[in-house]
Amino acid sequence: MNAPLYARAGIPEIWIVDLNRRLVEVCRSPAGEDYREREEAGPDGELGPAALPEVRFPASEILRA
Repeated sequence: MNAPLYARAGIPEIWIVDLNRRLVEVCRSPAGEDYREREEAGPDGELGPAALPEVRFPASEILRA
């Protein structure tokens, strides 16, 4: 995974889709080579981008494969 590369570059938010574990992870607030905030959701959860707090996506829609 390239999260350290993205964090070093100052990318404010990344979404990681792990189809094997059936999880979506959102990482926010880069600090050095890592992110200070992490949020995970499985098929029954929801996630949304920090830039649009009123928008939420069902993780099940993201995990469809």
